Amino acid sequence: MTPITIGYVYMGITIGLYAVIGISSRTAKISEYYVAGRSVPAFFNGMATGSDWMSAASFIGMAGTIFGLGYDGLAYIMGWTGGYVLLAVFLALPAEVRPVHHPDFLGARYGGNAARTIGIIAPSRRPSPTSSRR
Repeated sequence: MTPITIGYVYMGITIGLYAVIGISSRTAKISEYYVAGRSVPAFFNGMATGSDWMSAASFIGMAGTIFGLGYDGLAYIMGWTGGYVLLAVFLALPAEVRPVHHPDFLGARYGGNAARTIGIIAPSRRPSPTSSRR
């Protein structure tokens, strides 16, 4: 196959896959529009998150980093990718869990009071209420 034909085949497969996901995940009620009726499988939700990460801005930024720094720029890209994977693995919660505070989040994610205690003791990056006053 010629390179142009391979490009068209892969583009067609990609568009077809997205069309199947979109059609199979559609909703019938207006009230279910924003959360897709909680009927989108976790795999498809993960694919959507990954596509957000692999945006055009990301690829342009990667190309600029490689252009500007040469092969040394790969360290930034690998660190960025590894950080994304660590974030997804260690901090992802099921969709039905809605913690309000950091300790609740950690307790729901890691299950137990030890994680909640660490969340209480660990410093927060939020500014104090008086820091915004002039």
